[in-house]
Amino acid sequence: RALFVIDELQVLTLNHQRRLNSALEAENGPCIIATSNLDGKDVVAKNTASRFEIFDFDELTKPEHRDEIVDDMVRVAKRAIKSVGASTNALSDSNLRQIAESTNMDFRKFFEKFSREVFLASRKA
Repeated sequence: RALFVIDELQVLTLNHQRRLNSALEAENGPCIIATSNLDGKDVVAKNTASRFEIFDFDELTKPEHRDEIVDDMVRVAKRAIKSVGASTNALSDSNLRQIAESTNMDFRKFFEKFSREVFLASRKA
């Protein structure tokens, strides 16, 4: 399975979102990690948003949520590893936590680095 990172999902047209929904529904379809501003003037269709796990970045940037953010990043990353059929040993929880901390819990930077690290780990296997 493929892993895609889509930045600013809300800028996709509704037609493109429908096509994305079809891909998500397909057997062995891709695993997609996306960012989006759900409060902006651009719209993410409700049936598209329902296919994603939603995190409120603004709320989660508060220091008291640091451990929660890291835990969520590790959990979602492990789910993505499993979804694309990569070895679940590709990156340890400790490796994932290091990536989260090295990117200051920035989800975009985390998933960029995470994707690269999973790719490199899968090439070694």
